[in-house]
This record gives sequence, C-alpha cells and structure tokens, in this order.
Amino acid sequence: MASKRLTYTAKNPPLRANSDDELAGPDILVVNVQRAADVDPALEEAVGFVVKAATRLRAGIMITRVGVGRYVVRAALEVPHGLTRQEYRKVM
Repeated sequence: MASKRLTYTAKNPPLRANSDDELAGPDILVVNVQRAADVDPALEEAVGFVVKAATRLRAGIMITRVGVGRYVVRAALEVPHGLTRQEYRKVM
C-alpha cells in the first residue's frame, strides 16, 4: 500500500461493504512521511482509501496534521458528504 518513504496505520480495519465481500475501506488512517515532498502524494493515497468509508457513512473527509510529518485522515460526520477539509494542530 505504501512506498518505503511513508507508512500508513489503519486505526479501524476495513469493513465488508456487502455480501460480495467487497471491502469498504478503513474509516481512519494515520499517515507518516519523512520528506515534505511526500506529503501531498501520501495524503492523496490515504484519501483514496478513506473515501470508501466516507461514502458508506455519507460523511466527508477530515485531514488533521497532528505532528511534523504526521497526519490523520478520517471519515468525518461533521464534514458534509463529498467535501474534504484540513485542520492543523499546533505542535509544541
């Protein structure tokens, strides 16, 4: 799923979407990157996985920067379906 430059941690395992055993995707991923150049591609890839859960939940997607090179991408009911929002938390 990820290159050697970045890692993903699924917080919630993918759920079965229907009886055809199609995976719905995880609803939250933690993304860790080492280089600034890797941030956008890594977040785009993570959103591609989480969008399945967001669609199932009729939710949007929230991307939160929680540390240097560390992001949480999740399906978020507080974000309107079809939208993606970003928020940044100060790193002390």
